[in-house]
Amino acid sequence: MSVYDIDKRLTNAKQARQYLSATINAYDAGEIDENHARTIGYLIKVLLSAIEQSDIEERLEELESIIDKRGAAWWEYIAIKIN
Repeated sequence: MSVYDIDKRLTNAKQARQYLSATINAYDAGEIDENHARTIGYLIKVLLSAIEQSDIEERLEELESIIDKRGAAWWEYIAIKIN
């Protein structure tokens, strides 16, 4: 299988790792030159960084939502106890 046979719509870390692996194999087999392999490696690194950042943002939003809900419930509980 050539690196060019791989579906290039990379949307997650697993797909990026698989594509990077195929790129390394293609380079080792002489199917692509060093500059092409280096460019693909760099772009995959950028993609993985973006995926990681997106995952962190999603987790943070989820935590903030939980805190907001609990915070609102806490203040409602306090208001009921005071009145």
